[in-house]
Amino acid sequence: MTHQPIELRYEVRPDDREVVRRLVESTGVFSPVEIDVAVELVDDRLKRGLQSDYQFVFAELEGRTVGYTCYGPIALTAASWDLYWIAVDKAMHGRRVGRLLLERPRS
Repeated sequence: MTHQPIELRYEVRPDDREVVRRLVESTGVFSPVEIDVAVELVDDRLKRGLQSDYQFVFAELEGRTVGYTCYGPIALTAASWDLYWIAVDKAMHGRRVGRLLLERPRS
């Protein structure tokens, strides 16, 4: 049996609002307010585009988003970043999705 590779996507699409909500909820560790904040960051990126302070990486497997990160530059630094969010679908835990997301940001 062969495993399909995880593909990474860097652009944010309107349907990512619900994708992020589903992923963050699936972890079982975030409050409803925290989940709303995660979605608000997607909204900021959709509204402001490249002017947004938030960058995203989405991990996809067979056309389904199974994890994501949200990060942004730290002001007044040359090359430092804050990791705001990382969430991986609970069914994908242990499959190195989180590691891949952290190793492959695009600046």
